[in-house]
Order: sequence, then C-alpha cells, then structure tokens
Amino acid sequence: MRAVAFLVCCFTSASALAITPAERLAAQREYEQAVLEWRLYDQVERPATLRKLAGDIKLCEAELASIERRLREYEPTTRFNSGGALFLDIEHLKLLKLETELCLTKLREAQAAETRFHVDRVRLFELRLLAAKERYEAK
Repeated sequence: MRAVAFLVCCFTSASALAITPAERLAAQREYEQAVLEWRLYDQVERPATLRKLAGDIKLCEAELASIERRLREYEPTTRFNSGGALFLDIEHLKLLKLETELCLTKLREAQAAETRFHVDRVRLFELRLLAAKERYEAK
C-alpha cells in the first residue's frame, strides 16, 4: 500500500506537459488501471490465496492424522492375523497416507513461495505504476 500512496502523491502533483486531453485521459486511465490491479492483488487476491492455502493445509493435516489413527487401530489386529482382507485395507491406507503427505508438502511449498515472492510482486506493481506515471508525464 505504501507504493500506491507514494505514487498517487507523485502522480497527482506532477506537472503535465502540453498534451492533448485525449492523451492525458489515456495516460490517466492506464495509471488508474495499474493502481486498481495493485489494490485487487493486495486486498483481494493475495489474502484469498493465503486463506485457501492455510485451509487446504489444515485439511490435509487432519486427513493425515485420521489416517494415522486408523493405521494404529489396525496394528493390534495385524499382529495375530494374516488374513488378506485387512492387508488390502492397510495397504490402501498406507497409499492414502503417502498421497496426503505429498499433497501437504506441495501446499506448504506453495505457501512458502507465496510469502517469498510477495516482495517481487510488489516491486512489479511499483514498476507498472512508475511506467504509467512516466508515460503521463512524457506526453
């Protein structure tokens, strides 16, 4: 938000050179679009992405805990029983556990990437705003 406030201040105080009203309007719209894109990302898209990732991670952790409880419940039965029906259930749970662990790893990596590259996205929006401001002042 600091970048938007700074650039709005600079943009509104900038002295416009002799340009046609149509060029000025086009440059102003381009700048407003860049500001809106930034606000949408900062106030809507990023928080929604972070909430979704946090919810998905919590769900995967709950699934993993449930699978581990079910496997522990099967453990006393499998010590004394060598039947095939329980073996298939246990193997299915082990595969499900692996799948859930992989899913959890991917989600945590995505969450870390979202945090790690946030600064780069902010800088990208700042550059778009600066470019729009320069085009406005150049015309």
